[in-house]
Amino acid sequence: MRNAINLSPLAHRYALGTALSASIEDDGKAVANIVTRFDTDVVLIPHVVCDFNEADDDLRFLRAVRATIPPKVADRVQVLEEDAGFLGIRQRMDGCSVVIAARMHCAINALSHLIPMVFLSYSQKAPGMARYVYGHERWVVPISDVNSGRLLRVIGDVLANQDEIRSYLARRLPEILADARSGVAALAEVIGGR
Repeated sequence: MRNAINLSPLAHRYALGTALSASIEDDGKAVANIVTRFDTDVVLIPHVVCDFNEADDDLRFLRAVRATIPPKVADRVQVLEEDAGFLGIRQRMDGCSVVIAARMHCAINALSHLIPMVFLSYSQKAPGMARYVYGHERWVVPISDVNSGRLLRVIGDVLANQDEIRSYLARRLPEILADARSGVAALAEVIGGR
């Protein structure tokens, strides 16, 4: 089994206001717990790569998280090193059982590939998107709870129901795409009406 995780320095800074070094260690423990609990490989996926701003660069943050993983599970955790773009990341997610995402674009990428998502919440976007996609917030975990046991329970629930979730997402995705298209059409009308 393989799962993808997106963690972000922005999420920690925004939600917790703590030093990134503490967040890096907490996230490393969370990733190691996921590997151990679910006997899974994990790919750490950066969704924002920002060479000029370390505070917004998922890649540097994930490298630091990976460096804290205990040796007994470290070989089961890899970082997606290249800036593969939205479609390239989507290909790397292929075959994952679940995507755990702090960045909304990462969750949307998983949705577009019908991969069940767990939202790591640092703002109101995650609960809102979960309600929009799933109709509930059961699979939203505040970023502050990554090591509380709640994340492991939510991942377990999603994994136990992944076939049903994928079927649901396959039915739901056309409605979501139609909503997106209607928004684009409304924007074009507003812009064109100037």
